Amino acid sequence: MSKDLNKVYEKLDSEIFNEIIEKNFYKKEPRAYLFENSRKLLENGYFYEAHILLQSTWNIGYYRYHQDEILKKLEDKNEKEELKNNKGELNNFKREKELIKKLQEQRYTFKTIPLEDENASDVINNIKELYKIYYDKFGFTGATKAMALELPYLFVMWDNLIVNIIFDNLNKNCSKFEDCINKIKNYCMEKKFEFKSIHIERKYKQEKEDKADYLSELYVEFLKVMKATFEGFMDIDIENPEEYIYDSNNRPLAKKIDEFNYSVITINLKKNKEDDN
Repeated sequence: MSKDLNKVYEKLDSEIFNEIIEKNFYKKEPRAYLFENSRKLLENGYFYEAHILLQSTWNIGYYRYHQDEILKKLEDKNEKEELKNNKGELNNFKREKELIKKLQEQRYTFKTIPLEDENASDVINNIKELYKIYYDKFGFTGATKAMALELPYLFVMWDNLIVNIIFDNLNKNCSKFEDCINKIKNYCMEKKFEFKSIHIERKYKQEKEDKADYLSELYVEFLKVMKATFEGFMDIDIENPEEYIYDSNNRPLAKKIDEFNYSVITINLKKNKEDDN
């Protein structure tokens, strides 16, 4: 993994940042408010319904082919505890609950989480383990959706397009990769800021366990790149995660970063794909 992390976006200011989110994400994406709906379900004790709503809408590519498997894992009686808490706490996944509780108790937000601190290896290890557990249940993209649903002020979501554009050589064998990169660069140039992909090594075998280990490390690297890229936006993050109730008008920085990435990369590339058909 790369240790010299550069910024993905340069010369980006808060006005452009907010404008792109509002004009692209909230006006062009019909599912824009479904994360908030899922989070409200979770906050009101509907754990099962919250995760299913989010996965079946924002991870549909995986969910539609693995629905039975996902539902079985959500209801696995070997892992299940009695659903008796009405505050949205994670009661039917034992290890996930422990990891999320640890991260909650540390009171980190995206602004304060010490990803570059050599003395914070326990935090990094908890993030990796949580990703791997959710990867087993919800796949590559869905794992980050589940993590962000539980801790929206800490985790930035990703999807295949975002990862493969930000980390330039993950998809280097794709014949249209350079075209995609150029489309993103041109879009950013039109908006008066710059895009630059990050070089990172791809190292995993095809076995799922090896892939899960690699992807959990890649996710931590992704979070580091996002922190470096948006270091000038930390003042808009929430201050107290203990008292935070999800509000679309007071979204944490981690959620806004996902909306921005999705607006710049995913929406643009999907639009270009539709135009080519």
